Amino acid sequence: FQRERLAKEQAEKLLESKSLELYRARQQTEAERKLLLDAIGTMRDGFAILDPAFRLLIWNSAFLRHLGLPADEQVQGVPLSELLENLRIDDLCDEAGRRLDPRGLPRADVDMQVRHEARCRDGRVFLICFEPSCPTGRPLTLRDITVRRKLEQDLEAARKHEAIGTMAGGIAHE
Repeated sequence: FQRERLAKEQAEKLLESKSLELYRARQQTEAERKLLLDAIGTMRDGFAILDPAFRLLIWNSAFLRHLGLPADEQVQGVPLSELLENLRIDDLCDEAGRRLDPRGLPRADVDMQVRHEARCRDGRVFLICFEPSCPTGRPLTLRDITVRRKLEQDLEAARKHEAIGTMAGGIAHE
């Protein structure tokens, strides 16, 4: 009887110790999760993590803002293709400039970085970057590059004007 009572006490102490260990690990995990979500929330680029079927698992407010959705919109589990319809994409190109079907998401079995440039009907331009998959999902960034593209176009126009001016000056000198 004494041996059983001693074994029971040891088992209870072990259970209490393991329960405390589990509680502390859970607290630490929750603190790290909050830290990660807070960091993601401060990003200016839209950020999301997708499951293997390209449904949203985690996202930041910039992701919803770029899509024109309210910050409190619940999109957990919504397919990315459905959300991208909000961008009203007219033109979608890959890195080589080849046009793609606006529903053309990378295949789930392609495990490398995939970048698309999306031109929207309202004039905005987005860089959609699918990162390689990881065990928890597939990260995606959505960056508004409208201003950058406009500056690149302005620079190109200025270079053309400079070339025309140089050529006109050369002709006038002749």
